[in-house]
Amino acid sequence: MAARSASVTGFVLLLLLLPVPSSSSHVKLNLRGSVYPDGYIYATMKIGEPALEYNLDVDTGSTLTWVQCSVPKTLCNRQCHTWRQQHPLYHLVNLKKLVPSMDPLCVELVRHPGNPSDKRCGYNLDYVFESTEGYLIRDKFTFSSNEEIEFFYRRCGYNNYQPGLHGTSPVDGVLGLGRGSSVGLISQLMKENVITKDVISHCIRVGAGGFLSIGENMHSSVDTTWVDMGSDDGATYTYFDAESYKMTVNAVKASLHGSLVEFGDPAMHLCWKGPHIYRSVYEVKPLFKTLSLVFPQQATLEIPPENYLMISRLGNVCFAILPAAEYHSLGDNNLIGAVTMQDRIVIYDTEARKIGWAHDLCRTSEPESVIGSRL
Repeated sequence: MAARSASVTGFVLLLLLLPVPSSSSHVKLNLRGSVYPDGYIYATMKIGEPALEYNLDVDTGSTLTWVQCSVPKTLCNRQCHTWRQQHPLYHLVNLKKLVPSMDPLCVELVRHPGNPSDKRCGYNLDYVFESTEGYLIRDKFTFSSNEEIEFFYRRCGYNNYQPGLHGTSPVDGVLGLGRGSSVGLISQLMKENVITKDVISHCIRVGAGGFLSIGENMHSSVDTTWVDMGSDDGATYTYFDAESYKMTVNAVKASLHGSLVEFGDPAMHLCWKGPHIYRSVYEVKPLFKTLSLVFPQQATLEIPPENYLMISRLGNVCFAILPAAEYHSLGDNNLIGAVTMQDRIVIYDTEARKIGWAHDLCRTSEPESVIGSRL
């Protein structure tokens, strides 16, 4: 859900080895973090032997799961860089965990026939705001305190850059929930019958936290609005093409309450200063109007002020919709980010090629961290 913004070398994906019941199963996880100031929505999982905790930034727009790691100098023949994180780096000590170049999943990942003499699977990948290179390895992956899964391929990142990061990052890597690759988390879970449906549901709450369900539709109400699924991506903020951005900004400014004045806050492109310091978007909600996005299927997404505004560290109110034109990799594409979908159940149903959202249940449902089976 957050847009990638680092240059990463090395990763870890995992391969499931333990038998799992063939019933309709799902994985549910607590989500922590916030759209702002964290800029990350993440889940905490355990990886390795012994199992250690890592915070993984949830990203619906990429397929690969990785953590920052340290590797023997023989695998990093140049100066390698990692950003500061809350947990110790993952240590790749056992080189037998490396996936060889000729492994079928490595061949798919790097789109190369492979090298029989190379015992490592190295790769390069470009995100919207970053790039990554690294190695594919096998290791254990634990979703909850009582459900350990010997698990698939993931990647070990040992040379990482996060532009604009100051201090310690709350995340240690990325949990890639995108589809379309055999090395992706969803594909591996389905292959091993941990889940039987290619469905993701999530709730990100205004302020902080939320929950995530993999393999199950958390909401099947008739109140759910559905649109056709396009190319998935993950971003913290929402991005509009030049024309849409200009029209939206003009509409917001035209209806803006006179107590706010435009102010050059470094947090965002467009911010306003009020008569006092703000601490919550709900303080300024009455000063703004709800926006509406109309899709080709005549579906409408209502965006209340708390879903397009944020409060900066200086206590100003800022516009959390950004111009895509200033980010060359986005081009003229519109990208709806996590900020806009807060306090909604959002459903990605790949089998039906639909994305849906519903307003209820997000606040009232209790999160849980389990691997569940409906027998």
